[in-house]
Amino acid sequence: MNMPLRILFSVTLILYCLYVLMDHRLVAASIIIALVNIAVVRNHRFVVKLPFMKIGLDVKGALIPLASSILIFIPALLRQCFEFFALLASLAIALSSLNTIMMERLFAVNVMSYTILYYIASYILCGNNTLYLYTLPLAIQIGIVIGSDMLHYIYIKRYSTNTVLVIGGAEECDAIYLSTILVQWLEILRHIIITLIFSVRLM
Repeated sequence: MNMPLRILFSVTLILYCLYVLMDHRLVAASIIIALVNIAVVRNHRFVVKLPFMKIGLDVKGALIPLASSILIFIPALLRQCFEFFALLASLAIALSSLNTIMMERLFAVNVMSYTILYYIASYILCGNNTLYLYTLPLAIQIGIVIGSDMLHYIYIKRYSTNTVLVIGGAEECDAIYLSTILVQWLEILRHIIITLIFSVRLM
């Protein structure tokens, strides 16, 4: 049980919706997800059996962060903001895959370097349009699922036939969970700095 990380995730999610996106409907929904995130004491893993593989989805490490990011992504989807998502997801997959290969496919991505590189590159590419902020968390998670979890699975599958593709297996310490917290805090801090700069200039 990692309650401090769960509280941090929940607070970050609410702040991101309230302070960065300034969308009160999203704030209300994010509070519900935040409460569920804190309330889930025991982790559960759902195993989906496909003809060619088994996928294990952890509630804490995968489903809760993915649900929160899909929730944030819905307004962008309604505004048909597909180009930002395609661009940011491709960027995240490329960075995550490169990171995984450099780690010799034995470990998950280095969350800190992956998230910071992704955040800087995404801001350079899309920063002039704030709609990309709705796609930021989901795209970073897609990058980890494909570029880290799936790539790692393909690598270990060569040595074992009895393997399950586990997504979010490290629960609150999983790269999906931690990168979501970090990328949202980077954007929150950017907003705070900009606000402070403008308030100093107006004085």
